Amino acid sequence: MTTHPKQTCKTLARGGDLLANILEWIGGAVINVFAKTLSLLHHIKHLTRPTAREENRIPGFIRRYLEKRYAGYFEYVWLKIEVALILGMVSVFATITGFLPQKTLVLSSIFFGYAIIVLYKEFRHVSKDFNAYRDLVFMYVGAVGVITVVALRLPSLFFLPRNLLEVFPLAGVLIVSVLLCVSLFLLFKHLHSREHTFGTVKKVFGSGERCLVVVRYDLCAGVKNGVYPVGNPVNAKPGEKVKLKVRKGKPTEIVCVISAAPIHT
Repeated sequence: MTTHPKQTCKTLARGGDLLANILEWIGGAVINVFAKTLSLLHHIKHLTRPTAREENRIPGFIRRYLEKRYAGYFEYVWLKIEVALILGMVSVFATITGFLPQKTLVLSSIFFGYAIIVLYKEFRHVSKDFNAYRDLVFMYVGAVGVITVVALRLPSLFFLPRNLLEVFPLAGVLIVSVLLCVSLFLLFKHLHSREHTFGTVKKVFGSGERCLVVVRYDLCAGVKNGVYPVGNPVNAKPGEKVKLKVRKGKPTEIVCVISAAPIHT
C-alpha cells in the first residue's frame, strides 16, 4: 500500500505541531518553576535581611565595649562567628586529646553550623568583603575537619620515628595541622590580601599634613578597628570618607577622598 504524499505531509505537520506544543509546554513549565524559585529566593532574602531593630539588639555591655573600640554591628556579628568557630575547635581538640568522647563531635558540628548560619543570614548583609570572610570560615571548618579525620583515623604517620610517637602520639597530627594552616593562610592571602583600606577622617592636625582616621575591622587588609594617625597629602577634611594605604597592618597615609563629609542643615 502506497502512502499519498499529501497524507505524509499532513502527518509530518501534525507531528511537528505536537512536538512544538510539547516543547512549548516544557519550556513554559521550566520558566514558571524558575520564576517561582527566584521569587522564593527574593522573599527569603528579605526575610533574612537584618532590620534596623535587629541591629540595635546588641547587648548593652557588648555595645559599650564595641563603641569604645570604634566598632559596631558588623564587628558584633563577626564576633559571634569567631566565638562559635573557637568553641567548635575547642570541642574538637578536647575529643582528639581524649578529654571528651567522640560522640561530642556533634557539639562541634552545632557550633560550626551556627557560625555558617550567622554568616549567611546576618553577616553577608553588612560586609562588603563577604567572599573573603566566607572563604576564611570554610577554610577554617575544612581544616578542622581534615585534622579531625587525621587524628581519629590516622593517629600516626608511618614516616615518623616510633620513639617520637611513643613520647608524643599526636606528632603526626601536629605536623599535618601546621602544614595545612600555613597552606590555607598563603592561599587566603593570595586570594584576598590587599594593601589598602577605608576610613573616616576624625580630626586634622595643624596645617593638615597629619590627621586621625577611624577605621573599621578589615580582614583583607589585616587592619583592626580603631583610630589611627596617618599622613594627609590630599588635604582631607573631617568627616570625609577616604582610602588609606596600609603597611604591616596599620594605615599610614590617605590615598584619596572617596566621599565628602555630610552636610548638616
